[in-house]
Amino acid sequence: MASRRARKGIWPAVLEHRPVEFFRTVRLLRRLTRDIHLDLMDGTLVPGRTVPPATLVRLPPGGQYQLHLMVRDPLPWLAVAERIRARSLIIHLEIPRALERIRQARRHGFQTWVAINPDTPLSRLTRRIAADGIMVMGVAPGAQGQAQTPHLLQRLRALRRRGLPLGVDGGVRLERLAALAAAGVSTFVVGAGITLAGDPARAYAAFQRRLRDA
Repeated sequence: MASRRARKGIWPAVLEHRPVEFFRTVRLLRRLTRDIHLDLMDGTLVPGRTVPPATLVRLPPGGQYQLHLMVRDPLPWLAVAERIRARSLIIHLEIPRALERIRQARRHGFQTWVAINPDTPLSRLTRRIAADGIMVMGVAPGAQGQAQTPHLLQRLRALRRRGLPLGVDGGVRLERLAALAAAGVSTFVVGAGITLAGDPARAYAAFQRRLRDA
């Protein structure tokens, strides 16, 4: 099957549990791009919590927000996702009734990707999962600054045959962009490499330049 064409892009990620820092980071990134990836956790799928659904209504308007729902039940997040006009949702394969949850999100009109953790067998991504893309976790979800798993490129090459757009979330560094792009990745989620950099604007520009050359 031929792969769907997807625009390559860098998505800076926000992973914060304190509302003040969450919105500070979002405002910082909005000065750089409209494409912002929000890591959202409820303490069930992965350790730790971030801001609750109701907090998201205070997001600055006009962003192309991608909601990474590291939660057991994505349904309570759909109403606020509609309200902020989120561009896309990412739902984990590891949650109960993942197939049904993805269908429900798509029925609400969201572009919906399925995320798969590093230790989840690719065989669980059956053809019955009608997603708009596959977000491959390069690290165990829930924390920034980890090194990518060594078998990531192998997993990406295998998934490329699915014909769906591929993304990578976790451990995305400048020196890895070319190899990831060659493996079929079009969506690059970058957390610590931008938000924790001494100069986030300069770091984001460096990722953009490297992606153009990849």
